[in-house]
Amino acid sequence: MKRFFKFRYGEKGFTLIELLVVVAILGVLAAVAVPNIGRFMAKGKEEAGVTELHNVQTAMMAMMADEGITAIGQLISTNASQDMQTFPPDIVGPPHRRHTTIVWSGR
Repeated sequence: MKRFFKFRYGEKGFTLIELLVVVAILGVLAAVAVPNIGRFMAKGKEEAGVTELHNVQTAMMAMMADEGITAIGQLISTNASQDMQTFPPDIVGPPHRRHTTIVWSGR
């Protein structure tokens, strides 16, 4: 068993300084990578939201074309609010910024 842990002639292990340098480099890399991963995830969620808005717009426009409807107001019962008269063609257009809420008044 002792022979298993012995080094061959001329071989040496890593020094404590070498190990500390490697750990420090890994720490710096982790400190740089973690915030970037958070930004990538936030950007992906934002793009997913814009894509979902585009999908809703496309589905609404296709349904309106199939049914011959020219205004969203035709889909709403007479007791409901008539705020939305038409579907905005540029709801998914630029500019989209982080932490911005898209509000459409329908006017």
